[in-house]
Formats: sequence, C-alpha cells, structure tokens
Amino acid sequence: MNALLAPCDLGPLSLRNPIVYLPFFTAYADEEGYVTPQIFEHYRRMAESGVGMVVVEASLVRDRHLAPASLRAFGESHLPGLQALAEAIRSQGAKAVMQIVHPGRFSGSPGAFAPSAVPAFGNEQLVPKEMDEQDMMEVAVAFAEAADTVRRAGFDGVELHGATGYLLSSFTSPRTNLRRDMYGGSLENRMRFPLEVCRTVREVVGDFPVGYRLMAREYLPEGLSLEEGVIFAQAITHELEPAYLSVTAGTHECFASFSQEEQKTSRGFMLPEAEAVKNAVHGTPVIADGQLQDRAICEYVLREGGADAVGLGRVLFADINWVRKIAGQDVDLIRNCVQCNNCQNQISQGKPAFCIRWSKTERASNLKDLPQRQ
Repeated sequence: MNALLAPCDLGPLSLRNPIVYLPFFTAYADEEGYVTPQIFEHYRRMAESGVGMVVVEASLVRDRHLAPASLRAFGESHLPGLQALAEAIRSQGAKAVMQIVHPGRFSGSPGAFAPSAVPAFGNEQLVPKEMDEQDMMEVAVAFAEAADTVRRAGFDGVELHGATGYLLSSFTSPRTNLRRDMYGGSLENRMRFPLEVCRTVREVVGDFPVGYRLMAREYLPEGLSLEEGVIFAQAITHELEPAYLSVTAGTHECFASFSQEEQKTSRGFMLPEAEAVKNAVHGTPVIADGQLQDRAICEYVLREGGADAVGLGRVLFADINWVRKIAGQDVDLIRNCVQCNNCQNQISQGKPAFCIRWSKTERASNLKDLPQRQ
C-alpha cells in the first residue's frame, strides 16, 4: 500500500494514515469560546474526510486577555462541548487532538503578556506587558490546566502551540525577547520558559500524548535561526518527550510581508525545516508543513524520510474531499488553494473564515447562523 494511505504511528498515536489536518483557525466559536454547531460540524466533516488525525484549532488557556471567536480549553462549563467535539472526530475514525495557546503579544489588547514590551506589527497602542516570574508561573499552570481539560474531554492528545509568534515562540525569538534576566539573552535562557511550560504540563497530564507545534526559524532579520530552532527542538524532546513535533516556520509578521509572498506560495517551502528537525530528534515523529498541495510532494516527503506525516491546513479547508480524490474514491479534480488569503483576511476583519473556492452551497452550509461580527 502507498505510504500516504497506509497506517502509521506518531509516537503513541496510531493513525489510519499520515495525513494530518493542521490547526486552522476558523473563528466559528462564539464570543464566549463555546463549541458551536458550525465548529462541531466542521471538525466532524474533516474527520470524515479520511485524514488520519485532526488537530482542532488554537484554543485559549485561561488568561485575562481573551480573543473573541476562539475556543476556550478551560472551565467546567466548556467541557461538555469539548467532549462532544472529541467524540465527533473519533467517531469518524480519526485521532482527535486539540491545540492550546496563549497568544501573547498577538492577543489584540494592550498589557497582554509577552517576554518584552515589543508590540505586534509595531502597533504602539498595543504594547504588551513584560512578564515577571509570577506571570510565568500562572501561565505555565494555565497551560497545564488546559491540557488536563483536553485530556478529560476525551481527546487522544493535546498540542502546545509554540509557533507563529504566539507567547511560547516569542520567548525563543531574540527579536521579541529583549530580556536581560535568566529568561533572555542566550538561547539557553530564551528557551527556559517554554521548557518550564512543557515540564509543568507533563507533570499534570502524566503519559497523556502531548505534541508541540514548533517554530523552527523565524524568517525575519534578528529572529530565531534554524540552527537555534534545531537546538530548541532537541531540548523539547528531552523535557517533554512529545508524541510528535509539528514543524513550521515564520510568524504572522513575516507572513504579512509582501517580500515573503513568493516563498509563501512555493511548493513545500518549509520542508528544509522539517528535515533539519527530524535529523536532529531521532525517534521523535515529525509532521511537515508548507504548501503540500499535491499527492506527489506528500509521497516524496514520506518516501525520502523528510517527515513522518504531512500536515495540511488550507489544502483541506479549500477541498475537504482531497483525501478521497487522491485515493481514487472521488473522480473530480482537486480544488487547490490559490493562496488568495481570503480566509485569513476574513478573520482579521473579525469575521468567520471561508474559502472563495467553496460552492454557494458549501458556503451557505458552513456559515449558517454564524454572526457576522463587527
């Protein structure tokens, strides 16, 4: 059987195939972070599509700054919805994982926690608060609490979001971490807090599978280099013993730069990062990312050993039948993502995501009864 459609293991997680639906933010949750019918149906259908694992979009840990339309992975009142969501995914034969996040300087409000007072996108109206050690302890506990909520909800695993410039990755970056204490300066110091979060989570959830979404490098001047990203990946494997590392690169700030546009649309552009990490973390499974639009490149990644699984986000958001089509169960042509960025533009305007390649029927069904937030 072709490796792309054959069973595989990501650490303790046994998958029907190595195709992973990456955590793709939809903004389908309600203002209080509860699972809505649209969230439920979106992930049920994604699991039904034939992927091996579904990673539910970034869900917030407990904090004073909470973004609207984001799922919340804490509090007893949110637990029933999360339980139903986990069961919906698992009932379709896919492994169910939930990603948890603290957005840090991307929280969208002044005074949000960050390693240093460096505002996102240079917006001086949104200057974050440089965290003290008490703040760090509270956030580490919040991550552990959220991970345990995910465990109690019946998910197969939890994923710590350490990428795209959110809180954990902002500590590892010399561009956003300007501290002069034991949490800043050298790489050893800059990775100290994310590793403390890993340790705290592991102490609380025991042997429950924990993955890590890793920013292997930053793609920005004075940002995290690939050499440092690989060392950090090795430190995570030692501290956390993760089920897998889901490797990505860059932050929202570099993705917003037109200078990166050609690179963003190139096929498999993040594969060098995945391969570098995989070569450095022997025995820890790696998920590759970055414009894996077609079957050929996905098969190449697995065949050449550049990664153990392939992660698809926008690809599956644009065409939920992608797996069926490559398996020959659907004869229609694959509906490729055209990198128009409409999905993310919608979210930046406070609106739920949709793909311009969806039919009118799909759009009406997926966005049914969702509020058009102002």
